[in-house]
Amino acid sequence: MTDLLTPENIGKLVALFVSVASAYKAFSELVSKKKEKLRADYEFSEKFIADEKWEKLHDYLLERGYWGLSGRQLEASVIRYFLRLKDPLGQLTDYTRGLRFLSPLRDDEGAVSSIEYKNKLNVASKFKWKNIRIMTGYFVFAFLSLGPVIFIGNFIAQGFAGMTALIAWVVSFGMLAYLNLDEIWALQSAKRIVESSANKQLNKDFGADAPPPVS
Repeated sequence: MTDLLTPENIGKLVALFVSVASAYKAFSELVSKKKEKLRADYEFSEKFIADEKWEKLHDYLLERGYWGLSGRQLEASVIRYFLRLKDPLGQLTDYTRGLRFLSPLRDDEGAVSSIEYKNKLNVASKFKWKNIRIMTGYFVFAFLSLGPVIFIGNFIAQGFAGMTALIAWVVSFGMLAYLNLDEIWALQSAKRIVESSANKQLNKDFGADAPPPVS
């Protein structure tokens, strides 16, 4: 027992305690700042969303307001379109994530009336092929990035050069796998937006209480 309580070990324990305390303090401050930001976001949102002030708000102010809240830039007409829907926060999040695959349709006055896929996905077969391609790409690159781990002993035996080659291989193919995964997320987000937009248009055409026609 006495051997454990040496000045060196006590110093290590103190250093460990200080490190844990510092990490806990940093984590607590991060959580506190996040709560403060959420509170500030709510107060800011209330200024132009409460009582539907956004309907009459100037386009510039609406765009700047959304930019300040989300860190993303969208046209005022697009923001107004989603604010009229149920779950506008989720819808806007999906739209910004799937924006690369989406295109807003506008009425004669320039207001957004619905959201559709861009031309390269506006046919079911094109969407299906796109989905298959990126899913295949993800699994292929994910497998390639993890494949060398099976032979990690051989890489270790090569020393520094072997470990450098292993890291370069895993990072390179891992990044390609992530890019395909990001495409999958974006495509699924776009799909939810288009389906929601289609349902909105059906309700508009057949009445809010009418069920959509069965195909």
